[in-house]
Amino acid sequence: LEFYSEAAQSTTGFTLPKASLHVTALGIDEQGSVWTGHAKGLIRVRQKSAWEFVVEDKCFSAAIRVIQFDGEGRAWIGDEAGKLKVRG
Repeated sequence: LEFYSEAAQSTTGFTLPKASLHVTALGIDEQGSVWTGHAKGLIRVRQKSAWEFVVEDKCFSAAIRVIQFDGEGRAWIGDEAGKLKVRG
């Protein structure tokens, strides 16, 4: 996975900590953190280039397909089975 910063005009590569975590959704919050959705949950990449597991949530029964952020900084996450979760 690579993250391109237009402001810095540079690309940063990240290695997924588990080879089985294929990216199925992508979102970028107001702080510039990159969120990636997977079949087993979420990983968030902070600006410091470190992977952080945010949640490996059993409530999702299918691959995460959407990550959106509202004006209050909450992440709205939905899977392909129609389940929705809000992280705030």
